[in-house]
Amino acid sequence: MEHNLLADNADDALSICQSILKGNFIPVDGITVKKQAQKINIEMALETLTHYADTGHAGSIFEIADTYFSGKITKGPFPSVLVMPNFLLSEQYFLLLLSAVKVTDDQHGLALFRLAMLRKFANDLDGHEEYLTQSANGSHSTKANATHILATYFYNTQRYDEAVKLLIPNSATHLYSKVLLSFCYQNGFGVEQNTELATKLQNEFIDSGN
Repeated sequence: MEHNLLADNADDALSICQSILKGNFIPVDGITVKKQAQKINIEMALETLTHYADTGHAGSIFEIADTYFSGKITKGPFPSVLVMPNFLLSEQYFLLLLSAVKVTDDQHGLALFRLAMLRKFANDLDGHEEYLTQSANGSHSTKANATHILATYFYNTQRYDEAVKLLIPNSATHLYSKVLLSFCYQNGFGVEQNTELATKLQNEFIDSGN
């Protein structure tokens, strides 16, 4: 096989790269040592993702950004580190994703969510709040989590009124928002104190089996 994943179809190349980054390696001609083949596979995958990310392919941008955000480790009793996290590169690609063509709502929302976490790691709380707010206002599968974390941030910084505004609607679908809202009612933070409602919310959480 030629050591080249730069296929004409970016989506096909992305699929191959995702498979490699999950630990599914492609045999390499002339290489019999598995770790050497793995290393070549990973290098190929990262080079390919970088190539297509630089052309503006949203799926490739998201994949390489997310790969550098969390790193990649194979599953099993003897896991191998495939890619180490690199927050600087992750942030670079997530920012690029925000302006990419054909980016999905989920990709855009998760990019904002990840950028919020990266800003927190950098101790930039203003940036953290800004990206969380944008993510919480989006339309994507991580919206409820982003909203809960933003509400938690407001709660921890004693901005209870802002926290409650988010927690009341979010508690309908997010169990941990239900718990945090119960604390607000228990203590009268941002709402009139109501221990009966606080207990009701806590019992609903318990009854959910969590």
